[in-house]
Amino acid sequence: MTTPNLRIRRLTKSFGGVKALADVDLTVPAGQVHALLGHNGAGKSTLIKCLGGAFPPDSGTIEIGGTAHTRLTPRESIAAGAAIIYQTLSVVDALTVAENIFLGQEWTRYGRVDTRTQEEAAGALLKRVAATCSPRDRVVDLPMGQRQLVEIAKALSRSASVLVLDEPTAALSGPESDALAERVEDLRAEGLAIVYVTHLLSEVERLADAVTVLRDGRVTHHSPVSGLSRGELVAAIAG
Repeated sequence: MTTPNLRIRRLTKSFGGVKALADVDLTVPAGQVHALLGHNGAGKSTLIKCLGGAFPPDSGTIEIGGTAHTRLTPRESIAAGAAIIYQTLSVVDALTVAENIFLGQEWTRYGRVDTRTQEEAAGALLKRVAATCSPRDRVVDLPMGQRQLVEIAKALSRSASVLVLDEPTAALSGPESDALAERVEDLRAEGLAIVYVTHLLSEVERLADAVTVLRDGRVTHHSPVSGLSRGELVAAIAG
């Protein structure tokens, strides 16, 4: 049996006396878009922050590419192959696209940043995600959809096998949302495991292969999306 790109087992996290996650399981194989649903406060953000290294879980394991971790730092999460693209993007407006993609992992030659090589590599990554911006463009001048693709290109530059998109269309226009959906489909075809956090059921129906619903920090529903009606999705979220 092929090892899934991501397997979370019995993950638990409390803040004071409030249990934000309680024995949460989530498995995402390569080439799957897995929708993570739930009302605000259901535990979605806590789960992805544990995966990204922002929060240490109290118990449970996070397995990425077959290697299990009881906790991760942000650097360890990236090194393991996880990339979290939060709703609030982390791009630096004052830098170019290429500088953003390789920020913290600059290519150097003779002790100096090798700008030409970085721009060439960035160009290949931008082509991979079908971005229309140039490696030399300043991020401050880009529309939101292109900024998001820069973030995804940065994740791919670090050989991510697990990509988490947190409400990725919240600030996008209709055409930008459609373009992002096409990129998600491309990345699924390339074999990434994609966790897609959204409140839009139309996106779940269009993109997701499987769905997990959290409510009060617990998994209350898990199933393939195929054959699941809109009413059944609503009922699973509302309880």
